[in-house]
Amino acid sequence: MFKLPKARRDQLEQYMSENFAMVIQLLISCFQELRTCDNNVQEFISQKCFSCFESWLNFAKNNHVDLIRSMLTIVFEFLRKPDCSIETHERASDALCKVIYQCEAHSNFTDLRVEVVELVYALEMCYDNALACEDTEKLRDLTTIFVELGNTLIEFLIYDQIDLKIMQLILKCVGHYEFEVAEITFSFWYNFSEALRKHDYAKFAPYYNHLFTSLTRLCRLEVDSESIIDDKSDVYDYRSQIHELIEEICICIDWVDYTISMNVMENFKPTTSWEIIEAHLYIMYCIAYTNMIEIDNPHKNEVLSAIINHLLNLANQPEPVHVQIYATGCELIACHNVLIEFNYQQSY
Repeated sequence: MFKLPKARRDQLEQYMSENFAMVIQLLISCFQELRTCDNNVQEFISQKCFSCFESWLNFAKNNHVDLIRSMLTIVFEFLRKPDCSIETHERASDALCKVIYQCEAHSNFTDLRVEVVELVYALEMCYDNALACEDTEKLRDLTTIFVELGNTLIEFLIYDQIDLKIMQLILKCVGHYEFEVAEITFSFWYNFSEALRKHDYAKFAPYYNHLFTSLTRLCRLEVDSESIIDDKSDVYDYRSQIHELIEEICICIDWVDYTISMNVMENFKPTTSWEIIEAHLYIMYCIAYTNMIEIDNPHKNEVLSAIINHLLNLANQPEPVHVQIYATGCELIACHNVLIEFNYQQSY
């Protein structure tokens, strides 16, 4: 593969930067002229203009902020339009994500970044409208925007330099009933948890509790399922992805406090529907896979004993227990021999 010498690449980049203003002004003019065109032409040109804007952002410099603002006004106008087509909405979203990235890359874009943060926060209403209309494609676009912004604000969140609104928006996306929407947020939780490891994570406990509650809901199986999960099924695949996520992020939570504060054990009552019991057991299994015993909490033994006793008493239930509960319960016990040792010591 041929690669231009660095001097030539720098020369081309300088040329592009010098012509950035002219190109953006042309794009703005195109949008102004669109009002006189029919819908099909408007759609086609809008998509091309947004893609062009996204590409040219690579050459934006500090003196181009005002032009970027003008284009952002158009981007948000389209994102807020209820009748914006899926394709145009996606191109506008991609352009906004590129602006968010550039705001992080350029230290002199600070003022623009503050404006972008507030404008993105205002997209919550658009998310709610798309949710009401069950418009999954737009939900995916908006979730991606929230996650991209969240990833650029991680340090600000940890050091209390910004409010936690973006985390609330991302949690709203995790709570969506479709895994393909919730999955988009995983990159944020990976990155945020990695950065949080060396800091006090107690203040973020409510957000992690909310996250784990949403993940538990996503793990629920169909109530009419009668067999063990097929390891080649989509359900097995997305539960495995949730397992991988929890394995990486649970270092930032106190699972005992989570179990107590969220009343997890209340979901293990015989009257609870089997798929809810199984989902909570699965999340406990995911946590046990990493640090169930390592947490230093005075209530650890009490909670751990309650979980083990529930598992050991499954066979004594008056009603037949679903086979998947047995399977998940066995995985929970098997993944940590220390669980068995703990229960044995408590018996004598």
